This record gives sequence, C-alpha cells and structure tokens, in this order.
Amino acid sequence: MLSFIKQRKIKMAWKISKNDKESYLIGTTHMFAYRFTSSLQKFINCSDRVILECSLEPETFNRIILAGIGSSKIFIYDRIDKTIIDNLAESFVNVTFKGNLFDTGDLTIDILKRAYFEDIERILKSRSHWAAFFTLWYNFLELINWKYSMDLEVQVLAQQMKKELIFLEKPDEQIEAMEGIPLERMINFLKEAPNWESYTEKYAKLYLKGKFQELIAATSIFPTRCESIIDKRDPIFFERMLPYIEIGKSSIFVGITHIPGLIGLIEREGLKISPYYG
Repeated sequence: MLSFIKQRKIKMAWKISKNDKESYLIGTTHMFAYRFTSSLQKFINCSDRVILECSLEPETFNRIILAGIGSSKIFIYDRIDKTIIDNLAESFVNVTFKGNLFDTGDLTIDILKRAYFEDIERILKSRSHWAAFFTLWYNFLELINWKYSMDLEVQVLAQQMKKELIFLEKPDEQIEAMEGIPLERMINFLKEAPNWESYTEKYAKLYLKGKFQELIAATSIFPTRCESIIDKRDPIFFERMLPYIEIGKSSIFVGITHIPGLIGLIEREGLKISPYYG
C-alpha cells in the first residue's frame, strides 16, 4: 500500500517521430520523493532499447565517488566563511525535526547542530568541490525523504525486462563534466541552504504537474545549470542517441534540464517532437 501511495505518473515525456519510427524522450529527476514505476514500465515495455546518461552499476558509481575523494586543487572549505557552514547545519537540523510533535529541547538541538557542523566541515575539507557539494545536497535530500533514484529504477527495470541498455557517456566523461562546474555557482547555492526546503517543494510540484518551462526557470540557480554540464554535453548526448532515434523503439532517459537543448537539436535535425501524455 505504501509503495502504491508513493507512485506517480510521468508528465515530462516527449515523442520523437521520423517517418514511421517512434521513440520517447523522458526528462528524469535524479532523486525524488516519489516513484514512477508504472509509467517507467510502460515506456520500457514498448521499447527495444533503453538509453541512460551513465551506468549506475556499483562499480561505476564507486569509481565516480573515489574520484571526488582523491586529491584536489579546489576545496570549497578554503573559499567560504563558517557562517555558510552554520546555516547549512541549521537547515539540516530544521528538516530533521520537522513534524516532530515532541519537545526535543534546546540541548538536543544544539548537540545535533554541532554534529552536523563538524560533519559538513569534514566533507568540505576532504572532498573536491563537486564531490563535497553533491554529498551535502544528497544528504539533505535524504533527510527530506527524497530517496528514490529514477535513473537507477530505469536501469533495474530494463535489466529485468531484458532490454538492451545503452549509456550516453563513460564515467570519466561524467567526472570531467562535474569538475567543470564553477565553484562560485556551488558556493552561491550553499548560501541558499535556508531556502533549500522551499526550493525542493517548488521543484516537486512543477515536476509532478508537468510544468516544464516553469521548472526550467525555477532551477536556474542550481550549480549544474552551467556550460560544463548542459551546453557541452547536450550536443554529445544528441549525437550518440541519434542513431537509436532513427532506428525507433528507443526510450531515452536524461535529466530534465537537458530537455530544452535536446529538443532544439532534435528539431534542427528535422525530426518531429511533441509532448507525450501517455
């Protein structure tokens, strides 16, 4: 029953057509508070192949994690003051105790805030700028119960349904892209930690309602909305997915912020693309 309650329908999908060949482009949210299992199964079931940005196999994932823990020339900790860390710790405490009906007491809150502060400080000191940022961001998402990986579920379902799995980039390419995220964009978003909860609430509402343009506008401050992650990768993604679009019966899953660029490239190629509501 709980699994059913957490199910939602995907409203961020487009159909791509060329002659009598059809494929689907789905804008994913990498982590979310809800699952989309039924919708994902429908897309995967009607496809011969499933295309994702990068493999999420443990070996690949661990390789990316280790790259962020290794030596780095840039640490966020060296570029910020402790006010930012303090605000982050307080934001983590606030979401931890949100909805708590019992009086936790000032001492408990102070102890937890200090623990968060020390943990955040350690992460910022020991990991490269991009690895530190994503560690803190995903830790926050976990605290607000954004625990479902849409991409991972796609990969698992595709494997279970014995569909061909294709990845648009290799781990080294993904690491290179993340290393190119401007440090200032990350610092500016960390400064917004007191507003992270309202940011995620707005994101969730827009995504679930299929408000594509509004969501793109609302996420403009997120660090990955930059040349290294979007502008440089969109043409590469498109070039690598095009042969499968021409074959047809392909379901392509990429982060929602890649969709504007990909739609433009698809249209310039002379392909027909239109919103798909299932």
